[in-house]
Amino acid sequence: MLLALPPSLDRAGVTAGAFAARLLRALLEKGFLLDECAPGAYAPAGACASFLGVCRVPGGAPAARRIDFKVYEARAVPFAVNYFRNSMDFCRATRHWANRAAEAARAHHPQATGFRLSDAEIVPIARPHGEEERVLGPGVLCKDETAIFELLGLSYVPVMMRRFDEAAT
Repeated sequence: MLLALPPSLDRAGVTAGAFAARLLRALLEKGFLLDECAPGAYAPAGACASFLGVCRVPGGAPAARRIDFKVYEARAVPFAVNYFRNSMDFCRATRHWANRAAEAARAHHPQATGFRLSDAEIVPIARPHGEEERVLGPGVLCKDETAIFELLGLSYVPVMMRRFDEAAT
């Protein structure tokens, strides 16, 4: 489950981790959440926070169910949507293309050799031959998912065309 914080919470200084912590406390108090699979995963710094756990649906079957959710700050939502709407192969191809988008990345930092694209941001990087990747600056803001494609110099691909598996052929 993806939860997107509204921009008003970003402006108020509410982080994804703080929001997730409050949400988890409320769901635990109500008895909906039974246990965490990765305690404390909701507290990281950054634009997103995760919860992996077990719940029991009120009035439902007595069996416990797995529940995962990620909370994203408003600035990270386009990247989360891009990451989770795609097939695994399309997502890998997009990240691969971003890694090699040197010309577009140099518009954000003169030493950039590409971008690192994740579910929360896109940042210019340098990857000199035989050296470790270095992040060269802050993340590039993208107002929506189409802006990510534009930044990389790619044509926007509709969601229904992003599956490379046999079921789509």
